Amino acid sequence: AILTRLVSRVAVRAPGEEGMGNPVGSLTDRELEIFQLIGQEYKSGRIAKKLNISVKTVEAHRDHIRKKLGLSGSDDLNHFAKEWFHRGDQPR
Repeated sequence: AILTRLVSRVAVRAPGEEGMGNPVGSLTDRELEIFQLIGQEYKSGRIAKKLNISVKTVEAHRDHIRKKLGLSGSDDLNHFAKEWFHRGDQPR
């Protein structure tokens, strides 16, 4: 988890935020874990089952992640997470 956070703080920037810091680095460990799963195209139910948490908790985390990253909606979050995951900027 520590390595994931360190790499994400250095490697990932939101679109259009060059030099403005790393918004993904502001995510908590759990938010980052969920963000990675979103990037792997997991739906909320599957994330909930995998992490042994409720779908409502996953949705709350998704909302926090979306706000921290300055994304306007769920589709934007899904797209950004998928791009981030497929760019290979994070450890797998």
